[in-house]
Amino acid sequence: MSLKLAGHSGFRIGLAAIISALTLSIFVPPALAQDLSGNFRFTWWGATTRNQKTEEIAKLFEAANPGVKISREPGEFNSYWDKLTVQSASGNQPCAITMQSRWLAQYADPAILRPLDDLVADGTLDVSGVEKTVLDTGRGPDGKLYFIPSGVFYFTLLMNKTQIEAAGLKVPPADWTWDDYAKFVADLSAKLPQGTYATGNLGQAMDGFTNFVQGSGEVLFKPDGTIGVSKDTIARYFTYWESLRKAGDTEPADMMSEIPDNIIDDTLLANGRIAVDARPANQLDAHQKQLAAAKPGEELVLHPYPRGSAGPGDDIGANGFAIGANCNDDSAKLVAAWSNFFLQNEQAADIYLSDNGVVTVDRFREKQLKNPNATAGQRQLIEVYNQVAPQARAAFFPAGGYAAVVEALTTAYESVAFGRATPDDAATAMLDQIGRLIRG
Repeated sequence: MSLKLAGHSGFRIGLAAIISALTLSIFVPPALAQDLSGNFRFTWWGATTRNQKTEEIAKLFEAANPGVKISREPGEFNSYWDKLTVQSASGNQPCAITMQSRWLAQYADPAILRPLDDLVADGTLDVSGVEKTVLDTGRGPDGKLYFIPSGVFYFTLLMNKTQIEAAGLKVPPADWTWDDYAKFVADLSAKLPQGTYATGNLGQAMDGFTNFVQGSGEVLFKPDGTIGVSKDTIARYFTYWESLRKAGDTEPADMMSEIPDNIIDDTLLANGRIAVDARPANQLDAHQKQLAAAKPGEELVLHPYPRGSAGPGDDIGANGFAIGANCNDDSAKLVAAWSNFFLQNEQAADIYLSDNGVVTVDRFREKQLKNPNATAGQRQLIEVYNQVAPQARAAFFPAGGYAAVVEALTTAYESVAFGRATPDDAATAMLDQIGRLIRG
């Protein structure tokens, strides 16, 4: 079983290590305990639940290290990267930075992020229990280690099991196709009450698009940074979602653009108005919490994406801790201690419970899976991860590539949904826009 880096021939990130307790892990003796003092800024993205968990862990760290104060800088995912780019350009980035593999190429520069290989080698950064293949997802195109992975993320569909069963249907099998998806939501749509939609419209959804592309046997970008997805595949994706939208199986185009999907409490899924939608797997509990308030008794479950003509297209990556290059050695040691605490402290792991990806430390992953007090969502996060991980591929993005695809995809599908362009014309425009955005 392997995690393949899409577009990188010959490069395989073995995932047997991730899902097997028998696989060897990296062990680096942690640095000797020492008195710490000083302040540093820490930035991350997240909604209410993650912010609360992060705050609780930060307070524990400060209590254990009375001489240290963390200046918290939470943000919302989309604006997070714009802000970090501006900060990095002026040398004002925080010392402790939450980084993601999808965005790493844009910041993988020793002038922006401090390479961490030496801190791992001398034990300042404790990566005990993190498999080498997982650790390597924190490496930039230059081979340097720029962040310590703390959570492995993947993408799934969230399904309202209660609404599906009330409609006289069953949750589909895990091994299904995009044709199966279309038939399922058509059948479901016919039996849902007015104002409730069978599926969210994924025409602008980056995760759904990536899955569709990889399941079609293509990649978003080739190893040299050039565009790998074809016009035909983009047009087929737009045509697919237009057929569902026009049939009334998704929300209308105006609703799609008016209701934000980055605030969980406001999403149609979390308020019981959509039965199936694409969301990061680690958001199940947060959506379930809001759904319990909006529609008491209704239950959400995780479900794998359909497979494409070339097989599964599951995308996977990692989030973790980076250190700003503008931080001096003393501040870097404080951030390393914070990273170690967040990653290796059992109480911290029990609080966070894989909120930003499946925890990378093997002993905590096994503990969370077996924890009788874990929520159904927390257990499903690891269980479904074990299903999709063996065939998952990490999509490669050159510097600026991820943001370029997100922007171009949104613009292109919106032009189709509002009747301003055909799927073919929108696909051509999307490829042109991606090229322009990357070239700057």
